[in-house]
Amino acid sequence: MTKIEKLQLRAKAGLSNENEIIVSELQFALDEATEIVGDKNLAEAYLIDIAYYRFLLLMKIGVDESEVANYKIALKAFDLAPVIVIEDGVESDSFASKVIVSNRESVI
Repeated sequence: MTKIEKLQLRAKAGLSNENEIIVSELQFALDEATEIVGDKNLAEAYLIDIAYYRFLLLMKIGVDESEVANYKIALKAFDLAPVIVIEDGVESDSFASKVIVSNRESVI
């Protein structure tokens, strides 16, 4: 299932009026969330939470306390997420790179 399909399912589950779900607006919110996340290694579920919140704001649909709470949790996960590092053509996160570097130093 693609990210946009997951976001669409989330919107259908959260909104009582399916007419408020506009795919182009969902895509815009997902693009914004992807840009916000950038090169952080964030779980896709948190990305969807951020995108859904952005969608609600974009569409000027009311946001309830549980949606705000989910958004805050996603932002906290974002703050704690490692940055993806590409070294020698191999993708890893910054935590893994630090472990590899520290292991190299202990061997030397």
